[in-house]
Order: sequence, then structure tokens, then C-alpha cells
Amino acid sequence: MATRFDLLVPLATIGGVNLPGGMVYYGKTLALKADYAWTQGAPVPRDEFEPRPVWQIAHLDAPAQNSLATASADPAAATLQAAAKAAKSNVSVALGAYHTRTAAITAAGVDGVDLAPNSATLNAPPPEGASSNRYPAASQSVRIAATLRHTLPTDLGLDLGIAWSSDNASVSVDQTGLVQVLPGAAKGNATIKATSRLDPARSANASIDVSVYGDLGVRVR
Repeated sequence: MATRFDLLVPLATIGGVNLPGGMVYYGKTLALKADYAWTQGAPVPRDEFEPRPVWQIAHLDAPAQNSLATASADPAAATLQAAAKAAKSNVSVALGAYHTRTAAITAAGVDGVDLAPNSATLNAPPPEGASSNRYPAASQSVRIAATLRHTLPTDLGLDLGIAWSSDNASVSVDQTGLVQVLPGAAKGNATIKATSRLDPARSANASIDVSVYGDLGVRVR
């Protein structure tokens, strides 16, 4: 009976893997590619003998989390989707048990909204026939300045504006942040909200107290 001897060819081993880091902006994706090399002197393994890259992501800024998706057509490729808020992640790719590379990925986004002033006391317009000296028009309005804190470049064509709203129909606010007490307003308060148009989850509130005829004058702090 003849004996069959199979020709044994030494398999190649992984010589290294490289994974570049980078920065990705809100609403954008970052393509990641793991480049790896094989040692010379042996054929590159194929099919089931070739180790498949294993991708993982570690979230460094909770609850803001970037997401990672692998490409089925190319296991050495992956795509990172930026979180709405600035977030950092460590993305790693492993080939086998001894070859792992980690890349730091930073997602740039909207961090928050700052308001100045963030509170004020305004006077309602005086009733008809009352002296307006005690309640000048200047005491019936205030302009609030909003600053959007973000890490986004301004040349991406993103909407970095602010949307304004009031929860009191007697206290209006326009899209420049000008707050006014309307005629007939009752004593009370209003919350003025400034919201990032790009990321509606980022907003800030200003508190407005409304005084009526007979109360003390305007106070802004």
C-alpha cells in the first residue's frame, strides 16, 4: 500500500499591524483601515487559515459615544460614526493573539451653550394713563447673548446658530436673543431657552422675572 506524504509549507506569521488615528466631526464618518504585513519567506495564508481582524471600541467619554461598524466586504476596514457631542474613543484592531494596535479617535461636536445674562427682572409696560417715568422702555427688555461652545471648524457648512423660545406667551424672544415683556403681562416668570440648531440636545435656559406696575424697577444680574 502506497503511503502519501503531504508537502508541509510553513505558514506566514503576522509581521505587524498599523491603525491610524484621527479626528471626525459631528454628523460625519471616519474610514479606518488596518494595514498589516506578513513575514517574508512564506506564502500568505488564505481562506480559513488567514486570521480575521477583530475590531473593538472603548468609549472614553460617557454618555457621548462614537459608534463603530465593520465592513463585511473588507474585514480590515471599519467606519466610525461621530457622536453628537465631542467624544473620545480608543479603537483597536487585533490580528491573532499577539498583534493589536490601538488608535485614539476624537469626535468634535457641540459641547454646550452659554448665556449672558442668564437671569433678569423686567417690568411689564405700565397700564394706560400710568406714569412711564418709573417704567422706562429700557426696563421692559433685555438682550441675551448666546455663545455656542463647540470644537467644530467653521468651514464645514454646519449650522452653528441658536434657536430661541419662551415658555410664557407674555414674554417674547426673537432670534437675536432680544427678550421683551408684552403689554398686559402679569407678574410672574418666564424661561428663555437657547438651543443649538446643530445639536438640539445642547441648550441653556435664562430665567426672567416679570414685575408689574407698583413693584420695584428693573434688575439685571
